[in-house]
Amino acid sequence: MAEKRSRSTWRVHESTARGLCRLAFVMLGIVPLGLCALWSAQQFLPGYQAKQIRAFEQLLGAQLGLGVRVTAVESRTPQEFALHEIRLFHPETHEALGEVRLVEVRRAEGKWDIRLTNPRLDGDRLALTFRLIHDWLLCRPSSSSEAANIHMEQLSVHDARTEVKLYRLSCSLLPTEEATFLTMRFSNQPLSEIASKPANASGADSPHSPLTQLIVKRHHRQLELRTELQVRTGGTALPCTLFSKLIPELALLGEQARFAGTLNIDVRGQAWSMAATNTTIAGIDMGRLTGGSQAAIGGVGQVWLNPLLINNQGLKQAYGNGEIVNGSMAHGLFSAMGQNLGVQLRVTNPVTSYSFDRFQFSVHLSEPRLHFVCQMFDALGILAERQHGNWSVGLPLENLVATLDQCAAPTRLANATQGGLPVSWLSKQALVWLPMGSQFTQSQDAGLRLSANRSTNAND
Repeated sequence: MAEKRSRSTWRVHESTARGLCRLAFVMLGIVPLGLCALWSAQQFLPGYQAKQIRAFEQLLGAQLGLGVRVTAVESRTPQEFALHEIRLFHPETHEALGEVRLVEVRRAEGKWDIRLTNPRLDGDRLALTFRLIHDWLLCRPSSSSEAANIHMEQLSVHDARTEVKLYRLSCSLLPTEEATFLTMRFSNQPLSEIASKPANASGADSPHSPLTQLIVKRHHRQLELRTELQVRTGGTALPCTLFSKLIPELALLGEQARFAGTLNIDVRGQAWSMAATNTTIAGIDMGRLTGGSQAAIGGVGQVWLNPLLINNQGLKQAYGNGEIVNGSMAHGLFSAMGQNLGVQLRVTNPVTSYSFDRFQFSVHLSEPRLHFVCQMFDALGILAERQHGNWSVGLPLENLVATLDQCAAPTRLANATQGGLPVSWLSKQALVWLPMGSQFTQSQDAGLRLSANRSTNAND
């Protein structure tokens, strides 16, 4: 007997099956498509755009501490959007600080990935922008803020006279309760320009040379409120005009001056300290530094420092070498080196200025002495020198101030005030910043420093 096997099957009526298919098509196809179309369409509604713009302006202003204006918002996905034509300004005075043509933002793995297109900053207000961002963004401890990575192919810092461009710039921001870290990497040359140069023996000019690195760390602990900043240049030197936006006095080095090396800065309230190691400053316009059209010394200079230690109280130590080429030195400064620095002058005929091919010197400056040797050459031989045998013989720092005082223009020397106060910009700065030691009494030191500060502020 054939064994019967029972089979249980679930069957629905044909009309019921057709209805279920239609429902699934509507729920899984038509409804999501309609929601996507509605979400896309509302992006173009003026009211929704205005609401989105206000929300992003408030969000960016609260994060950066700057005033922000956004022209348009483009929502691409729930985790990706773009902002068009952004304007940055001072939140109180409404001074223009910069602009960005396009900002593309994407959130992934708990971090914000931000890409900027054509960002431009106002160079005349760069110091103000940095101070606002530092005091608001970096000085606020936060455990809820998320890390961010920022990328841009080019950043322009411009003013009415010059424009400095940074290339392949990337920033990373990591906020924590104890400290906030900001790291920047960039190059001051486009990749095409670096690749066109032949690589030297050290490979410093190769396209794979390290980028310049800037690290800022803000400590939030109550007993350790301070900001650390470190600059490490990469394969190419940085133009000093970039730093002159933050420190205007650096403009006196000239348009061609360039910096290479490592710089560490520590700021605690009103106190600060700076240490430069293995640092080279090349392309110095000595004429601009020492008096402009009536300069006491002209030519192109270069100095190497390792180390240079300075704080808000003055210069602590400096050791380095220097060289000036194709220059000239006024008779007053030339004679002052012989009188004050023990330099042997090997010329017999006094002239208004002495032309030279090369002027080399080595300096070790620390409280309260100066160790100094030098040689000056022209086509015929040595014009002046202080031999290396005299290196161990320290000179009083007052002698250096007196020598630098001859860097003033001749007409200004003739109109100098009585009392022996310095009249040149360099001698004033030397008197203020050099560790003069116990040679001056407190009353003389205070009077000279006060006079030097007043004269400097009066636009020497």
